[in-house]
Amino acid sequence: MSFEVIFRDDVTVELVKSSASDADVIWAARVSTAGEQSLDEIGEDPARSAGLINYLARERHGSPSSTPQ
Repeated sequence: MSFEVIFRDDVTVELVKSSASDADVIWAARVSTAGEQSLDEIGEDPARSAGLINYLARERHGSPSSTPQ
């Protein structure tokens, strides 16, 4: 079985950031439930933010869209 690969030229991609800070990771993890206001919460409770990063690392969530296996 073979598939034909079709390349598109009507899509553009722009690299916004090549690495993330802890604040970026926390925002990405919380944005699905708290939305944009989650950015305001990042510095309010440092222990909570550290706990979230520890949880993501422990459960092997390498990116917001990844799932542990």
